[in-house]
Amino acid sequence: MKVLIIEDDPIKLNGIKSFMTKFNSNIQMDTKMSYQSGLLILLKENYDLVLLDMQLPNYDIKSGEDGYKPRPVAGRDIMRELKRKKVQTHVIIVTQYEGFGENGKFESLEEWDRKLAKEFDAFYVTMIEYRPGSNAWQDKLTKHLNILISDKSSDS
Repeated sequence: MKVLIIEDDPIKLNGIKSFMTKFNSNIQMDTKMSYQSGLLILLKENYDLVLLDMQLPNYDIKSGEDGYKPRPVAGRDIMRELKRKKVQTHVIIVTQYEGFGENGKFESLEEWDRKLAKEFDAFYVTMIEYRPGSNAWQDKLTKHLNILISDKSSDS
């Protein structure tokens, strides 16, 4: 399985990578840390799964930089481009936030999950709330990874 992780928080990124390695050491993982770098690689390479943060900086942050403007719903924006370009993959959102605001309206993760499932039904899998001290996110991710692996092996 080839997986792309798009995540700008180094601690969360390391937690996800560590979990994925424990889950299956044969998983090939690539990582990107911004909207632009994540989208560019997705348009060039094929991935079985994308683990995607919802809020990302527009561009990769280089050492010594400060004050980048985050893209509040970058995950959704990336999925819109994947849909438009007809990219074949699966996407799981992994976020530390309890919800997101847009146009002055805050919505819970459950509300966003329903909206994303409807808009991106061809490839959106689920939204997982990442909590470093909890195993709940790992349990939910394990469940969905097992389903994706099972589906992939039945397709071959």
